[in-house]
Amino acid sequence: CSSEPTKLTESCKVWQRFKKPHPSRNCLIVDMCGEKPQEQKCLVMTGNLKVEVLNTSAYENTTVTAETMRKALASVFNVTRPTEVLVLQVRGGNYSWPQWAQQQVALRRLQERVLQATGANLSSLQASLSSWEKRFESGDPAVENGTGYLKFAITKIPDSLVPDSIPSMSSTLATAFNKGIGTDSTLASVSFTPWPPAFLQNTEFERQLKQEWQAENPVKTPGTTLGGEGAGAGGGAGAGAG
Repeated sequence: CSSEPTKLTESCKVWQRFKKPHPSRNCLIVDMCGEKPQEQKCLVMTGNLKVEVLNTSAYENTTVTAETMRKALASVFNVTRPTEVLVLQVRGGNYSWPQWAQQQVALRRLQERVLQATGANLSSLQASLSSWEKRFESGDPAVENGTGYLKFAITKIPDSLVPDSIPSMSSTLATAFNKGIGTDSTLASVSFTPWPPAFLQNTEFERQLKQEWQAENPVKTPGTTLGGEGAGAGGGAGAGAG
């Protein structure tokens, strides 16, 4: 079967007729984005990485760790534009909001989203790992019992990245990270947790991140409160939008 991007749909249909997974092309792209080539840049993969850390002092600079892992993911997964790889958060560091997520949404959503964000901030490590959009808690350690965690996203998955092949790339990813950070022994291993990661359309990924950013950065306007229903003449968040 051809490996040309324009032939992805045709190639996937051949393997579909045999009722077998494509061995070298990611047919989720066709299933979730569409059959036309111009539609096939929509698939996002996002989730968590669990890393076994041997050199804590090299790893705990979360800014350097995030950038090093971003470049390692781009290299190992053959992403042509490194900007299409995001490390959203290294546990122990701040959440890294993409620039496009930092915009305001309707005020009527503020009260509900702020309450949801408050609950998310109080979540445990297990809860933080249960969903890609849940953030690690402020004040968490970068390394705990020799283990670190990162949240990542590939915003335009290349069709050569077959989901079933990803776990086997873990050791290559650890090697690429170690090379990038300048030591051979910062990470002993990398794994994806939980497996599989989330696969979703980029419009949904962007929508959720924009809403999460808004919940973290509510904007009060004159006469608007976030206090809830029953506000006075100025109105609550819902009244201010209405």
